Amino acid sequence: MENKKVSKMIDLNLDENNNVVIDLMVLDSSVFLSPVCGDLPIISNEVSSYLDNAIKTVPPSFDVKLKIKCKDIDEKQKKVYQSAIKNYYQNNCKQDVRNLISNTWASFMMFIVGVIIITVMIILTLKEVDQVWITILEIIGWVFIWEAVDKFIFERRDIKKDLRKSNAFANAKILFEDVKNEE
Repeated sequence: MENKKVSKMIDLNLDENNNVVIDLMVLDSSVFLSPVCGDLPIISNEVSSYLDNAIKTVPPSFDVKLKIKCKDIDEKQKKVYQSAIKNYYQNNCKQDVRNLISNTWASFMMFIVGVIIITVMIILTLKEVDQVWITILEIIGWVFIWEAVDKFIFERRDIKKDLRKSNAFANAKILFEDVKNEE
């Protein structure tokens, strides 16, 4: 029931299973796949840009269903399109996980450096070093600690949000709807 209220507030297209349906009309099938890829196909920048924009309003509590509307698509092309979408977003998921690990390590290292600098400051305070140097070390130490907290709390949240979006498309149910030629 809560999902229905949210969907009405932000005008989501829901199916019978409470999945958000994202429609994708393929007007020119030659631009669906990236012209450059490795062993596995991936979607083009135009398609990924459209999908990334379309998912911006989808709350994380919803699953995604992608409905691709295109002309004259055969079963082989459907499998290639599905594979290209999944490959692209699985690669994004892998990159987001690497970013999370990098964020964790960078945050940890910055925090440790900040603690070491604060410790040096305390030791120098006991040795009665000039107050100017102690103040400089205190500022530097707290800046490192604040940056560690900022990276870990705020930047990490954005990376997790990107991971959720990529994961939504990597696991999305993909349907095809044939659009008849209008002549």
